[in-house]
Amino acid sequence: MSEFAQYKEAVEDFLESLPWNSCFDSLFAYVLQNGGKRLRPILVCLGYRLFEKSAPLPLYSAAAIELLHNFTLVHDDWMDKALLRRGKLPLYKHTQPEIAILTGDALFAFAYWYLLQDPIKNAKEERLKVFTEAAIKVCEGQYWDLYYIHHPPKEREYLEMIKLKTAALLKASVHIGALAANASKKVIASLVQWCEALGILFQLQDDYLDLFSDKKAFGKERGGDIIEGKRTIIWFTAQKHLPEKERQTFQYLYERAPRDEAAIEEIFHLLKNHGIDRHIIKTLQKKALYLEQQLKNFPFDTAPLKTLLNYLINRQQ
Repeated sequence: MSEFAQYKEAVEDFLESLPWNSCFDSLFAYVLQNGGKRLRPILVCLGYRLFEKSAPLPLYSAAAIELLHNFTLVHDDWMDKALLRRGKLPLYKHTQPEIAILTGDALFAFAYWYLLQDPIKNAKEERLKVFTEAAIKVCEGQYWDLYYIHHPPKEREYLEMIKLKTAALLKASVHIGALAANASKKVIASLVQWCEALGILFQLQDDYLDLFSDKKAFGKERGGDIIEGKRTIIWFTAQKHLPEKERQTFQYLYERAPRDEAAIEEIFHLLKNHGIDRHIIKTLQKKALYLEQQLKNFPFDTAPLKTLLNYLINRQQ
């Protein structure tokens, strides 16, 4: 079993053992047992194991990060009117929207509860601060994500938004793990900066997969971002590389997609025929290569980070 698989199994077992003792028990189970990569709690464990090889994993902090992440998903699905989450109905469709929102709120509260219960004492106040800052940034990122539906962003604004919405929680995860291991501030600063760039790459890949992945593997409807009217790496790459006539057709279809989902297939084939997917892949590979080169500057064994990078850049879901 790989190192990451071991972390994931440990987190899964810990989440299943948590005593909720609340009216939300079955709804928590629906959300938390609905698959998922567990990337964020894995990053907590990874950030810890990079510097602490023998002590038990910081599973309370890892669980707190996963609960915070799922709180955002429950709310985001309702705000985005998503049709699928991990191949199943999102919680607001499984139950009622009002109950789903309350469930998300409860997940947020329990996230803090279990973070505070962590028996590892190292830098506990600092870890709480990092956790809270990440929660605020994720909410800010979601605000801009919704705002930009009606106020189309420039590319730099889009990148800043995903830095908040996605990268903030990924870098906080590894930050909390490293703090729990008592790593030095200098090393943590470099690691956190690297993980922020990794988080941006992760979201760019996610936005690419929204249209170009296998629907069953991705677990969401194809072109969900386009249907919602969001401009992502797909929009910006198409603007740069499509010929004028095709660019006008693309823009027309993009505007039509929220009202006519058949436009998604037309967009898919138009972009495929003009190699827009390949242009995006080249961009992602270039960013991944830069991140791989940066690992040479770290004063510790970076093999786990390289493995994680390779996994993320090659994923299909």
